Amino acid sequence: MLIDKGIDYLIYYFNFQITVEEWEKKQQLPLYLSKGFKFKKVRIENFNFIFLDCNQIEVGFSSFLLYIEKVHSYDSTARLIVVLSNNVSDYFKDKLIKNEINFIIPGKMIYVPFLGIVYSEKLQSRFLTKIRNKSSYMKPTTQALFLQLVASNDLSRTAKEFSILLNVSVMSISRAFEDLKNFDLFTDSDNYYVREYKLRYLGAELWQMGKKYLTNPIKKRIFVKEDSLDNQLVKELIVSGESALAMSSMLNPPSQKVYGITSKRFKKYEGSLEIIPFAESDSIMIEVWRHELPYNNKVLHPLGIAAVLMGDQDERIEQQVDLMINEYFRKESKWEGILHQNS
Repeated sequence: MLIDKGIDYLIYYFNFQITVEEWEKKQQLPLYLSKGFKFKKVRIENFNFIFLDCNQIEVGFSSFLLYIEKVHSYDSTARLIVVLSNNVSDYFKDKLIKNEINFIIPGKMIYVPFLGIVYSEKLQSRFLTKIRNKSSYMKPTTQALFLQLVASNDLSRTAKEFSILLNVSVMSISRAFEDLKNFDLFTDSDNYYVREYKLRYLGAELWQMGKKYLTNPIKKRIFVKEDSLDNQLVKELIVSGESALAMSSMLNPPSQKVYGITSKRFKKYEGSLEIIPFAESDSIMIEVWRHELPYNNKVLHPLGIAAVLMGDQDERIEQQVDLMINEYFRKESKWEGILHQNS
């Protein structure tokens, strides 16, 4: 997402304290604005900003100016920062500057005079090199480890214990820790026979910084006749998707019960199931996951729910997921954020 790149660009050069959340006023906007722009509410140090992704807007500058003035009228206490793609014209940039409109072109230019920043291309190559060398998204094992660490608040496990928990090799866990370090979520240091991993962020902040690298873990969804389920499979199924969200929010349960299981575990049972092409009154939906997800009492953990519902276009679901995650982190206690691994 263009906004995430803009935030990364600010953090990379200026090391600001930044928090990001959904902009609550978006629901009040006219449809042409809520669909045309993407929004995030961003707190930089002690100041509130609304970041606007304008990549989908194709209008003249006069109309563009009216659009952002309309957006600003819904939250005049926050300043606007427009995030633009690299192909924006010099004419458009000049117009933004003349009209004193804050903007960021990730990897190229920052114009936010209020924060004392007018920054251009002189360090562009350094930033772009770092971005190219960093994968856009976490690999499945890296993502599984990240979700488990944030969900459990437990950094006392060894690599061997994580490998058993996530059903992967110890080598895969070691690589996953290195990946998390490359995503700037971890630091590490060797202390005699022990390697010490330390999280750069904690709790909600760790989730916010890491979730932009996540992908939906669902490999496929299938409908299965409920009476064809093997008893052992029933024991392994985890309540997932909208069914799990309904248990953690005000959302009504879906008409089809939703369960999940990893692809590795599902292979043992797939041949004995009666799989049907469409939902029926006596069927359930099974999500087949690419990797293990955290759960409690056979119900997907809130962070797992957020992962499997990533990209859902239903605004009701998006809203309930956000409320669920906010409530989850509100209840979470502080944790130290250091993990020791035998070298």
